[in-house]
Amino acid sequence: MTDAFALLDEPRQPWLDVEALKGKFLTQSSETHPDKFTDPTEKESAQEDFTNLNTAHDILRDPKRRLQHLLTLERGEKPAEVHDILPETADLFIEVGQLLKPVDAFLAEREKQSSTLLKAQTYAVALDWLEKVNTLQQTIAQHLQQLDTQTKALNSNWNCASIEKLFHQYSYLQKWQMQLNDRAVRLGLGPMLQLLNIVISAVHVLLIVACLIGWIFPRTRKAHLVLMGVVVGCWFLLGLQYGIGYCPLTDWHWQVKQKLGEGSLPNS
Repeated sequence: MTDAFALLDEPRQPWLDVEALKGKFLTQSSETHPDKFTDPTEKESAQEDFTNLNTAHDILRDPKRRLQHLLTLERGEKPAEVHDILPETADLFIEVGQLLKPVDAFLAEREKQSSTLLKAQTYAVALDWLEKVNTLQQTIAQHLQQLDTQTKALNSNWNCASIEKLFHQYSYLQKWQMQLNDRAVRLGLGPMLQLLNIVISAVHVLLIVACLIGWIFPRTRKAHLVLMGVVVGCWFLLGLQYGIGYCPLTDWHWQVKQKLGEGSLPNS
């Protein structure tokens, strides 16, 4: 198993400075990006290193995954994902369940409606539910901030038992956060985000096609040259800050997808 802490030159501890971590990741990723190599063997090796680096950064920047990785390294096996609800989050567990049940019933009933007019008539009710969902999301965000504080305080003196308890708390809070995010999207921005997802996908495909064949036609060569200049600028100039190969359009697209509940997206 790859030690993500060692790969990014970080100490094995529960809390890390995410901004400092990002700086190390950007520095190393710019040095190992496969586009810097022309030799096939070196390029293949660089691609593997780049992939491992991205994976390590994704693990360490997320507190739940960081704690899980730390426990796995220390014990030689992953901690169990399923665990009894801890007393610290028992009340919140009940509150989430009591809210999700009627919200799901409302959404199921609304999604049965084929008439746009009937759906529009449910908008006021949807906003009421959305307000309640947002309020509970804020409560969960506060709990996550408290966990961050507890995790940071453990850096000087931690053990596997204390880390595992925090890991399970993060697991449940993040799970409930994702469930509430999903309901918030479906109650409010769902249709608009779905349309935006389709539009950005179409624009992205058109831009790729333009980059590939725009030089063929004399009338489009100047536009193609400008477009390629913008692409290269994003890859390498913006890439100095966000990582070589950065694409702002992909970044925006991933943000839309995350709001739609999609996870485990690659770096943009």
